[in-house]
This record gives sequence, C-alpha cells and structure tokens, in this order.
Amino acid sequence: MGIPLPRRGLAALASGAAAALALAAGLLVAPTAANAAVSGRNLPANGQIRFFMGQDSTTLAEYKSQVLDTDATAPRPGGVTLYTNIVFPDALAGVYTGVDYGSGLVDFNATLGQYPGAALAVGLYLSDTKTGCYNQPLRAIAGTGDADVTSLTPQYRAKVDELVTWFKNTGREVFLRIGYEFDGPWNCYSADYYKQAYRYIKGRIDALGATKVATVWQSAAWPLNEHPDHPEWNYVITAADHYDVWYPGDDVVDWVGMSAFYGSTYAAYQWSCKGVDTSPRVVQDRVLAFARAHGKPVMIAESSPQGFTTGAKTASCILNKAPAPVSADTIWNTWYADYFGYIAANADVIRAVAYINTNWDSQTMWQCTGSAGTAGCANGYWGDSRIQADATIKSRFLSELRNARWVNGTGVGTTSPAPSSSPNPSPSASPSRSASPSPSPSASPSPSPTGSGGTGGNPYGILQAESASTLSNSTIVTDASANGGAKVRGNANNASLTWSNLNLGSPAPTQLKFHYSSNRPTNSAFTIEVHSGSPTGPVIASPGVLGTGSWTTYADLTYNLSNAPTGVNSISVVFKSNDGNPVADLDYVTFVGTGGSATTSPSPVPSPSASTANPTPSPTGTGGGGGTGQRLLLAGQSTSGSYSDMDSVVDTPGGGSVYYEVKSGTWVNTNHRDYATQLAQRGQAIQIGVSWKDNPPGFTGGDENTKAARSRAVTQELANGQYASQFTTLINFIRQYPAATFYLRIDYEVSSFYHCTDSSCASYKNAFSRIRNTIASQVTAGNVRYVYHPVRGEFEALYPGDAAVDWVGVSIFAHELCLPIYDNGYLYNGTPPQNYDTSTSQCRNAYLAKDANGNDTAVWTSFNHDGNVLKMMKFAKEHAKPMIVSESGMMNFTADGSDTRGLEPVAGNLWMQRLFSLLSYNGPIPNLSGTYDLSNVIQAVTYINLDFRYGWDGVNDGTFDFPANSTWFADGRLSQYTTARTTFCAGLTTANFRSRC
Repeated sequence: MGIPLPRRGLAALASGAAAALALAAGLLVAPTAANAAVSGRNLPANGQIRFFMGQDSTTLAEYKSQVLDTDATAPRPGGVTLYTNIVFPDALAGVYTGVDYGSGLVDFNATLGQYPGAALAVGLYLSDTKTGCYNQPLRAIAGTGDADVTSLTPQYRAKVDELVTWFKNTGREVFLRIGYEFDGPWNCYSADYYKQAYRYIKGRIDALGATKVATVWQSAAWPLNEHPDHPEWNYVITAADHYDVWYPGDDVVDWVGMSAFYGSTYAAYQWSCKGVDTSPRVVQDRVLAFARAHGKPVMIAESSPQGFTTGAKTASCILNKAPAPVSADTIWNTWYADYFGYIAANADVIRAVAYINTNWDSQTMWQCTGSAGTAGCANGYWGDSRIQADATIKSRFLSELRNARWVNGTGVGTTSPAPSSSPNPSPSASPSRSASPSPSPSASPSPSPTGSGGTGGNPYGILQAESASTLSNSTIVTDASANGGAKVRGNANNASLTWSNLNLGSPAPTQLKFHYSSNRPTNSAFTIEVHSGSPTGPVIASPGVLGTGSWTTYADLTYNLSNAPTGVNSISVVFKSNDGNPVADLDYVTFVGTGGSATTSPSPVPSPSASTANPTPSPTGTGGGGGTGQRLLLAGQSTSGSYSDMDSVVDTPGGGSVYYEVKSGTWVNTNHRDYATQLAQRGQAIQIGVSWKDNPPGFTGGDENTKAARSRAVTQELANGQYASQFTTLINFIRQYPAATFYLRIDYEVSSFYHCTDSSCASYKNAFSRIRNTIASQVTAGNVRYVYHPVRGEFEALYPGDAAVDWVGVSIFAHELCLPIYDNGYLYNGTPPQNYDTSTSQCRNAYLAKDANGNDTAVWTSFNHDGNVLKMMKFAKEHAKPMIVSESGMMNFTADGSDTRGLEPVAGNLWMQRLFSLLSYNGPIPNLSGTYDLSNVIQAVTYINLDFRYGWDGVNDGTFDFPANSTWFADGRLSQYTTARTTFCAGLTTANFRSRC
C-alpha cells in the first residue's frame, strides 16, 4: 500500500521496514478483455485464480480462529501474505522472530504453521527512505560500486541469498514482491537502481534453484500525481507510459502486480473529499494492458475497502476521517461487488488476488484522527476490513470464494521446514522409508481413562503423551516406533489430554515442539491446540497441522509461544478437526526456554563433579538423543545431498555436519551454509568443523611443513585473542537458531604437528578456551556444545581441560576399524606385517613400539578396533565426556584400485559391523590390564553419506574431487548398497539410536 501524502509516514516506514504498507490504487469493472495468453511461474492451472489472505500474523491468526475454526465450510485461503525487508539493521525482520512495527505482528513461522500448505506472498521492502532518496539498499544489492555501498554489498547480497534459501526450504510456492509499489513516491525508489536490484535478486533466485519462488513487479496504481517536480521522485506516476521506465524486463518478471483499494465507485465515498488526477480504474486498466502486452499474469497484491468499516458499518473519505453510517448492503454493493466483478471480467490475466482482512483502526500505524497528513493521521484513514465483523459481508464473501474459479484450501504446497530458532518451523512430515516398517498400532487399542504418571514431569525434556494425568476421548496406543513405545491418539474433534503439575519455571517457555503422526492425507489439515490449564483454558498455541499419511509416519513441528504461563501449571492438548474421524497421535512434546533445562537425553557417562564449570551436555536435536541413552545420527557432510540420501533410508536423521573457515570468517562455501541453514531451520543438530588447520588465516600455499608451521602460528595468535571478528558470522548464525543444537569442533583432527608451539601445547589449549569464551559470551541460548577432536594418539597431551570441553570427537575410517586400505597398491598407515594382518582384516597381535608421531603401531590379540581409539574412549569416560564420531565413512578395500562396489557385500558389511561393535565395546584395551565397559561412551555418530570418490563434498563438479588416480574412497551412500545398509539399519536399533530405518 502506498501513502498518498507528501513524504507522509516515511519515518514510520523506515523504522517498520518489515511490515511497511502503503495506500494504493483500486480496481473494478473494466472492459472485457480478449483472452490473454499469459505464462509465469506458479501460475494456477485451468484458468483458476489463487486467493491470498493477509497481511500480518495477528490478522491471519484471528481469521483462522474466528472464521475457519468456527465454520467447517469456510474455504481456506490458497495463500497468505506477509512482509519483510532487506534494510539493515533489521534485515529479514519477521522471518526468524516475530516483529510488530505498529501494523500487526509479522511472524513467518507462526503463520506458516497455522496455514499448512498455503502459498506465501511476501512484500519485500527495500527503501532507506532517507532525505534525498539515497537508495542505499538498492545500490548495495545492485553492486553499483559507489563509495558508500562498496563495503555493504556483500552483507546485503548475503541477506538476499539467505532469504531466497529460506523460501526454497519451505517447499511452498512463494510470490516475492520485490520492492513492492515500486512507483509509489513514498518509497523514494530510483527507477534505474530498482531495476538493477530487481534483476540481481531474480538472478539469485535462479542460481540457488528456488524454482517455486516467483517474482512480482507490483505497481502502486496510485491515482494522484503528487509533487511531479520533486527532484527526489522525478516522474509522473499517472503517466500512461511510466511503466516502461520501471520495467526490469520480461526475462526477470514472472508476474505483474498492482494494489487495488478503490475501483469504479471511488468517488462515492473513498475520494469524495478530494479529486484524483486519473481514475483509479483507468490506472488499473493500464496495468492490465501492460501485463497483457508482455504475456504476464497479474496479481492484485494488496486490496481492501479502505475507508469502510465492516463492523461499525460506516464509510468515509480516506483523506479526511468522517465516518457516516451505511448498511452492509451498501458496503457490499459499493466496493465488494465492484471488486469481484472486475476480477471476473479480467480473469484472463488476473490470476492471483490478495485481500487484506484487518481492523486497521486497531493498528497504530494506520490509526487516524482528523485529516490525512496530520500528526494523528499520517497514513490516511483506513477503517476496518474484516469480513467476519459483519455476518452479511462474511456470508457473501465466503460464498464468492466457493466459486470454482478460486484456488483455495491448502493448495499443492508442502509444509514449511521453516526456521526453528527464534523462528519456528511449520510441520515437516518425516515418512518412514524402511523396507520393513514398524507394525501399525493395534486396530483396537486398549483404552485408558488416565495416563500413567501425570504428577509432574520435566516439560523441558521429552514429555510423553502417555504420561498425561487425564485423557478425554483419547486412547493410549502401543507403537514400537514411538518414543517410549507408546503415544496418545485423539479419537475425534475436541479429544484432549492434560498434564498436571508441570513446572515451567520462569521466564516462560518461548517454543513448543510436537512429535506426532496422523493417517490423514498429507494435504489434509487439522489443528493441535495447546491450552494453559484445562482443555478450555487460554490457548497458548494453535498450529495448523497436516496429516502424515499413516499412524507410523512421524513429523516434527516447532511453534513459537508468546503467552505461555510460568511456574507450576497444567497443560492441555486438544485435537481439532472438521469431522468425526480420529485426528492424530501425539508421541511427545518438549518446551523450549531458559526457565527449565532439557533432559531429553541424559549423559551416558558419570556427570562431572559439582565443581566442573561445564557439566556434560546430552545429545540433542530432532531425530537424535530423543530419550534416555538414545544416540544421535548425523548425515555428513557439506551438502544437503548427504542428508537427502540418508533420509531415503533412515526415518529422519538427527542432523548433519559442515565446515566453517576461520581465515575467511564464513562457511567453506555456500553448500555448507545452505545445509547448515536447512538443519537449523528444522531445529536439528549441526556439527561444525571450525577450521584453521586446513585453511588458516594468511595461508598462501606451500608444502605440508609450511602449512603446519603457519597453522601452529595461527593457533598461538588465536590463543592471544586475534581473529575474534572472524567468528561473527558463525555467532550470528547460531543466535538466529536457538532451537537447533550446535556441536562446534574447535578445529578437527588436532595434532601437535599442526597446533602446538611447545611440548605443553598451551597454544591449542588456550586457543580452544579463548574461542569458546568468545562464542559463549554472545550466545546465551545454551544450545552450543564444544567438541575436542584430536588425532588418535595425542588426545591426552592436547586436552584443553574439563571446564572447556563438552564432547570428545574421533574419526573412524577403515584403519580405525583395523581394515587395511590401499591407494593403487600402497597400504596406507604402514605395511605388513607392522600394522595389519591383511588376511583377516585385523590389527596385528603384537605391540611393536611407536611410529614417528608417537602412535602405537600395532595392538595385541587380533583386534577389530585400533587400540588408540579404545584408549581415547576410556579417556573420555574418565573425564565424564560423551564422544561423537565426528567423521566416518567406508574406504577402498582393494589393493589394485579396482571398483569397490563388488566387494560391498563382504567388505562394506564388515565395515558396518565393526563400526557398531565399537559403539558397544566391552573388553580389553591393548597394553592395559583388565576389561573396560565403553558401551555408552559414544553417543553420536556422523556418517559421511557421500559418493566419496568425488572428494569431501561428494559432488562431481571438480571442486573437491580427489585426483583421478586416487582409489582411497568408495561410493559410501547408504542408498547404493544392500548388505551394508541392512547392517547399518540393524545397528541403529541395537545401538539405541533415535533415528531408525
């Protein structure tokens, strides 16, 4: 919406960039046009028109509760409208955390959760609105090279990529209104800079593969030519040809958009106190004509009966608040009939429509007392456009939406894996793909009037549904695939369960996570309400949820809380649907906040003494560490392809692994960043290798000794506090996602050769502690674990201390499992008979001293596991630290460099057997007396699920590929093998992983 007054409201728009709106033009009756051949991304099929409802989260939540939830026949919107910006310092406001600048709350995650499957229309604000129209955001994005934007361009462009990636990860159709109302003088845009920035953003959409993100070029369609001589604006908005000046090009515009607040009846009330330069309808017709000429579909991106109040039933001129009584019929016939009539008459080109259903008078930005432009009415008079405020208008409006021309319902989109940090993801179904799925629950589960327990419990841990104190029309169902083996089924609409005496502490929790399933179709929506107190108490959460397709296919959803209680309370869950069928199974819920501490996965090893500054954390993250002793599975590494392949075998991996460079102060590349973002948005676990060994600051090349010398120097410099700014990007990323869990390896495979400047290795120990303190001082969500990941033989000498270390990491490749590996005939890590008995694929049964790096060269009694790894596990247990297998993967099993896949049934299967036997190891350790129970030390495993022949990222693009003659690595993707995959899946069950096949 635009603002029809000279520079009115610009200060408010600058501060409210994410939700900035504006007055605009209208539409309605137009001459019937010849059928236009239009095309564009996200174009509805069969000539239909997608209907959007907007335009803030408060309004949309009220529409859901007051219209959709009370009338089962009310069509659900095919899309929702929200706003954000790329204007620092508030860039992407509303995307990750809710924000309200006086025009209603904008909370992308909350709204997407309430409208599963709906398309998303986004107004992207790009104006700095400074005196003189500096257009700094546009120039920075466009990369003009001007002195004041040269240093800003990288951060603005990073935000473009971040936003586009976020949209892509929702899986929904997105209509991105780039610099919406580009020609509205209130936005102060320059046509040249606007077109350059628009083209750049479209280029990034395509480059990032966001194929469901459509660009919308939205005119204000404003009927007043205000201040045509103003040097900052310098164009005539009512000129018939001014669109040519602003058009970025057919190749980058998917949709033509316009605002439409007035139509052919504009003079009756809305503009009765002031004339216009050009009829709003004429301006709108010009937009349609332009779109037809370019073969583009049109989106009415903003529309509302400005100046009317549906509840009080009044009408007023928009430039001088003087509401006069009118009937509902008059409002309908004056505005709505004209509105829908114009759409129908131009349905050849108008293919999307967004209606703003809000009480403008309740929002401070739009409140008006007196004449427009005065202090009390900066943005004109708006009124109240809520259809539910009047029964007649509501009935007629919903009747219109039942017409077959409209795309309503949840559409064809999928649920959004939206950010779950300050954000909260929409439900994301996690179908089980096991070849032998867990049996469905009994068709006739035994009813239980009350749940077990129910006298409290830790709401910040795994709060099992079956532990509820009271069930109403709900049943406890046994299911081996559920956490704890049971769950609660809501048998019908309004079925409920209640936990009593839950201590939520103080402050109140900020998020609530659900783990649920439903045999309803994946495009069928229902609601899971959460109430404070009884099932009829205050609603604290009401996410819209989609079916998962079966009772044993689970999904996770995270929901932001704004009014949760504190202290000891009862919490109730109510299942809501529009039919009498069973609704959903609730497995468990978990509250998130600082008022309590999660205990979802107690440490498998003794807790540190009370004097330890940093008690041992438990593994956390969606899909891992979900219950007592349950292990976490991560998909390594670097790209989302590894996760996708593992997800085709495993029912939801718990997270993944990526790398961050200290030298550049950012991710190794965009694949790492994008993969980390995907995981963080889902509230999962992310292992991050924070590296300077492989890419240290100032490194310019050289042999291994030169690299090591520079790495040792950098280690000392980090210990001295240098390069603190290089962690800013990482810190900001972690702070955006408090619901995710981060495992930070402070460099990896640490050794004296690369990290120690003297025999005490104080350089690395101090660097570890310094980096930890730098990050911990700025990240207060308690979601970071600090991992010490040494090489096998030097774990004691380099240990930074119990107070600094949370987890101990280890790499497990072939030789750690005593499987000899070759590279074109060369036996890695020693030659027979020093290390391996190649005939039995075991480590030699003799201790032969140490190699040049001080590692034992062999172990006794034909071991299946390297002795140094076992000693490292013993060390971790003694220090009360859980271990994570930070890197693991199959390697070449042939001496002649031939293809390894034919050996997989034997060698690959043996590798998997050895990996899982290590996790349950209970036995002797080389050169030590006695036996040692190490069966619970390793609590997380990162399996590098890649075609390893193409390097550490597994992508055949020449970027990280190994040399053509290298035969170290095999195609290690789980989906490619049968025997090894079967053993892997069995291992997940026997080793008690949260993720299962």
